[in-house]
Amino acid sequence: MRATVLALVTSLVSLTAAARADEPTLIYAQAYEPQYAPYLPFQQSPELRYEERSRPGLLAAGLAIFGGVWSINALVAFEAQDVTLAIPVVGPLFEIARQSKQASLDCARDGWCPDNRPMYVSLVIDATVQAAGIIMAGAGLFSKRKVAVFEMGPRLTSLVPTVNPNGGGLAATGTF
Repeated sequence: MRATVLALVTSLVSLTAAARADEPTLIYAQAYEPQYAPYLPFQQSPELRYEERSRPGLLAAGLAIFGGVWSINALVAFEAQDVTLAIPVVGPLFEIARQSKQASLDCARDGWCPDNRPMYVSLVIDATVQAAGIIMAGAGLFSKRKVAVFEMGPRLTSLVPTVNPNGGGLAATGTF
């Protein structure tokens, strides 16, 4: 029994070795190492310092929010030929007062009192969003944040010869 198992194992090993011998041998070309520009010993390491800068993103977002909401109010006001709504921030609040007075007069005269609460809520939200846009723009304009700035020293540029297996040439290096 052991002899048959041993014979079977040796025949399998010889078959796999013969099958491997028939396969072509692949030789992979070695990629060349990239050539780097030489280190310039007079080049300084960057120095880190901190600067306070304004927040242009917050300024732009505040102006966009205010401008978007106010421009809709201005278009509606000029279309209706009533400039009350075109006044920034307080215009919607003046419009609430005017509409409330008109509704109370209509209610006393006709006995019919319209429900203007949804319009009042939307005008309060409108004034709040306009005020939030102005506050954001002011915060972006007047608040500062600390930003890390790297200083490299003087700006240096140089032409460096390069060589690789496919040819050579000149490379421009520098710090900006």
